[in-house]
Amino acid sequence: MICHFFDQKIMMMIVMIFFSTAGFAGQDRTEDSDEMKSTPSDSSSEPQRVHPLLSQQIAQQKAQEKQELKALDVLSAALHHLSEYYVDGSATQMDQLVHAALRGMAYSLDPHTMFLTKEQFSKLQQSTVGKDASIGIGISNEITEGYIQIRSVLKGSSAHQAHIQPGDKIVAIDGVFLKDLEVHKYPSLVGSRDSIVRLTILSSDGRQKTHRLRYKLVEVEDVFAQILPPSIGYVRVAIFQENTAAHVADFISSHQQKISALILDLRGNSGGLLGEAIATSDIFIDSGLLLSVVGRDTQTTERHFALKVGTYSDFPMIVLVDGTTASSSEIVAGALQDHERAIIMGQKTFGKGSVQILVPFSDGSGMKMTVARYYTPSGRAIQTEGIHPDLILAMSEPNPKQDDDSSSPPLKEEDLRGHISSKKLDLNHAPEAIPSVRGFDHYIAQWELSHQQDYPLRTAYIYLKAWLKLRKTTNKPIANSK
Repeated sequence: MICHFFDQKIMMMIVMIFFSTAGFAGQDRTEDSDEMKSTPSDSSSEPQRVHPLLSQQIAQQKAQEKQELKALDVLSAALHHLSEYYVDGSATQMDQLVHAALRGMAYSLDPHTMFLTKEQFSKLQQSTVGKDASIGIGISNEITEGYIQIRSVLKGSSAHQAHIQPGDKIVAIDGVFLKDLEVHKYPSLVGSRDSIVRLTILSSDGRQKTHRLRYKLVEVEDVFAQILPPSIGYVRVAIFQENTAAHVADFISSHQQKISALILDLRGNSGGLLGEAIATSDIFIDSGLLLSVVGRDTQTTERHFALKVGTYSDFPMIVLVDGTTASSSEIVAGALQDHERAIIMGQKTFGKGSVQILVPFSDGSGMKMTVARYYTPSGRAIQTEGIHPDLILAMSEPNPKQDDDSSSPPLKEEDLRGHISSKKLDLNHAPEAIPSVRGFDHYIAQWELSHQQDYPLRTAYIYLKAWLKLRKTTNKPIANSK
């Protein structure tokens, strides 16, 4: 996730000071004395008075700077000795050593802070606009126990065509098993267009298979939207990238007269651009706080508020989430839940509640760095906590089979010997024209097959249809029986 929370100008000033004050290995550096050097002065002039509190702050700052310079001396000495005396000189070029040091620094922090090579940095920037040479998988940054967890799979990608699923695990890359490597030595999953990578996948059912996947230009469809008959809107957001909020708003605006309720599907959405997530929340909430972002200085909080203009808040909503709903998508779910704008249905979300920025370096490489945590409008932390759904729902349809296989279903009229058959009523005998009552299954049968087989989607649809039916019933005047 990328935001402009961090002042890059200040960052560059710090870096300039950082390296301009660093000495080279083997050189002595004269340090200023902590005390003022005596200088000729006019005895008649009065000494400069400094407030005690300010003096204490200056002393603490000087002590901290001295400690930082000593640490830089160690780094400088290590770089010098490795580049000059290591047995294999080809492995210790200065750029290699610096990149390795940066990689190690980032790895020692949190799973989302990382050093990126020039190729990786460029790829990450491209991914935010939806045009990228990719095999189509989103991976967890938390890499443990010799595997990489797959969090999402892009529709139409090589991974999707190979039937790789979220939750599957990458255990080997190009024949190299990850259990045999240190984490920072894992092979890169960055590839150029039309190149091939071999991934050995351990699926959730325990089967292991190697796939040859081609990197190709994937036009990421961030928003898929349609009307589920007769009048329930369905909007699936796969990722938050440039113009995602506009795509959602355009669909609702163009179908405003048809939509009586909406299902917002955030399952498998691993995040994306923070600003687009905020703008998407704003589409459905007309006022109030949407998000709080708190950085290193806890006294300074960045807050984002909803605007009434362009808000659609007059229809009921259900938001579908699961364990791979993460980051920006958790911001949307949390805001809609706190404002009681929607019912959250599904499984507890991933729990990534931190903000990252991209910091470019002069050689084209860069760093993705965690700079803040974010909180829902009510002040709930998302980091490691996730969003707990209002209605917990299994991701697949429960098996109706009884534990006792010998038990048989209860008898019905049609099972009785000698039952008479049904007969349709002649419409000419009907006392009045009343539309035939059709169950929800009648409408679901009109969906495409993949949606019909989607148990959470069917459940959300039935909830909304039932709610609309009840609202229609309760709005009717109560008939007088007298």
